[in-house]
Amino acid sequence: LATSPIGRGKGEGIPPRSGGSRGLASSTLALLAFLCSSASLHHDALAATPADEVRSGVGLFKRGDFPGASSKFSAAAKAKPGSPEIAYDLGTALAAQGDAAGAGEALQKALATDRKKLEEKAKYNLGYNAFMGKDYGKAAAYFKDSLALDPRDEDARKNLELALRLAAVSPPPQKDKDKKKDDKKKDQPKDQ
Repeated sequence: LATSPIGRGKGEGIPPRSGGSRGLASSTLALLAFLCSSASLHHDALAATPADEVRSGVGLFKRGDFPGASSKFSAAAKAKPGSPEIAYDLGTALAAQGDAAGAGEALQKALATDRKKLEEKAKYNLGYNAFMGKDYGKAAAYFKDSLALDPRDEDARKNLELALRLAAVSPPPQKDKDKKKDDKKKDQPKDQ
């Protein structure tokens, strides 16, 4: 999502005008009047584009402002909802701030891509997200899928091995609904 701002280079634009201060003052007033009258007509042109939001989000992410980055990526995603790249950026920022559910949802949307590298990165991050949620079996599946797309990814290989070892000794985490059912069963008296 690269866009270039339209601007004036050195030496372009309105040439300087020679003359007295009265000419400059009247020109300034005329310019001010024009700007004020046209500002309300063109305020949408000043709104940030999805590319602007993404650039800003990347800068915030690099500075460690994950909530700020998430906000920028979310605004870009609303403006361009079908973009797997923006979904990936949003998912990564949400994961960095600990929002596993939001990260998983966004990263799933990033899988709707035909770009192999983006798919590989999204699956890796989905694996990481599942690993942090202690769902080691799911994490292993995502790391395996990621590794199938990039067999040279040593981080994915090591994470797959670790997830498989932990999955062998740890039961998968219960979903909230299943946990509530189990808690209700424990609270009920047993038949004797």
